[in-house]
Amino acid sequence: MLNPLRICYGYYLKKINPEYARKQKSQYINNKKLVLEMLGGAKCVNCGCDVFEFLEVNHKNGGGYKEQKETKCNNVVNRVIYKHRKIDDLEVTCHVCNHLHYLIRKNPKQAKGFKIFWTKIETT
Repeated sequence: MLNPLRICYGYYLKKINPEYARKQKSQYINNKKLVLEMLGGAKCVNCGCDVFEFLEVNHKNGGGYKEQKETKCNNVVNRVIYKHRKIDDLEVTCHVCNHLHYLIRKNPKQAKGFKIFWTKIETT
């Protein structure tokens, strides 16, 4: 269930104090860049995707949701930056590979037939 206070706070940041919201977003992006470099670089370990906006921090053994519930923090990037979390069980994946990783853990038979490739298409 969504926390109404979080929704209100998000609304506050974007509508009432947009400058503060921009600073928060900028800080998060800088922190994410640092964490991706700590994890081996801004490139998906599975398909090679290097588009920053698509990249995520993946829990190799699963358990990201459980960690969020236990720590009451949904931001693994900031937990790594502020040394509240080790990085030995984390990796960089793109959004699509992260979902495939989940499928492989939950239903390996069904996921067996999938492989993801990243190819940049040049547009003119």
